[in-house]
Amino acid sequence: LHGLVRDENGCKMSKSLKNIVDPLSLIDEYGADALRFTLSYLSTVGGQDVNLSKEKLRASRNFVNKVWNASRFVIMNLQDFKPSQFDEKELLLEIEDKWILSRLNKTIIREIGLLNEYDPGQTSRELYDFVWSEFCDWYIEFAKVRLYGSDQNKRKTVQYILWDSLTKILKLLHPFIPFVTEKIYANFPDSEGVLINAEFPKYNESLISEPIEKEADFIFSIIRSLRSLKAEFNISIIQEVDCFYFTSDNSEKELIERESSKICKIAGLSSLMYPEKRPERSVKAIVSGVTLYLKLPFEIEVSKEIEKFTNKLVDLDRDISKILMRLNNRNYLKKASEEVIKKDREELKDLEKLKNTILSHLEDLKKDG
Repeated sequence: LHGLVRDENGCKMSKSLKNIVDPLSLIDEYGADALRFTLSYLSTVGGQDVNLSKEKLRASRNFVNKVWNASRFVIMNLQDFKPSQFDEKELLLEIEDKWILSRLNKTIIREIGLLNEYDPGQTSRELYDFVWSEFCDWYIEFAKVRLYGSDQNKRKTVQYILWDSLTKILKLLHPFIPFVTEKIYANFPDSEGVLINAEFPKYNESLISEPIEKEADFIFSIIRSLRSLKAEFNISIIQEVDCFYFTSDNSEKELIERESSKICKIAGLSSLMYPEKRPERSVKAIVSGVTLYLKLPFEIEVSKEIEKFTNKLVDLDRDISKILMRLNNRNYLKKASEEVIKKDREELKDLEKLKNTILSHLEDLKKDG
């Protein structure tokens, strides 16, 4: 399953180096599931040596906590729901439901394939990404809109999808974090027996839809961009502001209109409109072919924002120049490792992207300054 377990610096553990780690002490500090998941996450098909660090153990512990908290949220919202009494024909599926079902079934297919190839490392890594970044970060956030809404039929649909998805997720995760998943499963509605004896999840290829995934990813990108704009101008996520959008693509416009209420709820908007021209006191972000304009609250002084971003631009130019000097230095390129050079290039790319964002903000702000 794995090669030699080394310390965080890649050194072989030995008494003389005093870097031996007692697994029992790690279990006491991080939990048995976190240690098990870390070793699975780090393992490779070729059995290469792995470097065990506290940072990686903390990341696994955070993941286990994420699974626990997400499950606790779901169970709390299933108190009035009996899965066995629900008819799937009553489902009123919305885009996020179809999206998570598509992604879940893809994940099941992928995990079966990876486990058959004896690759627990890649399985763990892909499950981590799916559970944290897709189910928890996106689906649960969207689910809250209907869970806390007044339409009981929509509420029952999202309850069913939460129950069905999490039941399968627990089964997928059980080989890697058995204790926590077993504890959660015992408190789950309609759970039978113990998780270790449960049948592995079956997949349904008819639920996989690339067009649905593409549409959902587009909506997520809009929300992500709006949240970033708010953060850049120190606008609280819960402070509702107006937003406007332009697009020449009718299908994108129809999709935004259809999902506008959920976008407003999750991004913290008071409205999402399609105006005739650029609104005053607004800053933009571009997603695919859509230009988003976020209306700045009146308490934000445009002149101070111009000053703030101008100063940031000066700092950015200085940082970019330093990296360019290194990358244009032949001696540096000869002596530095490929990893260090790659890190420099990635940092340069990020800084240049940030610079373009700031230039865009300054352009918008100066129109109202």
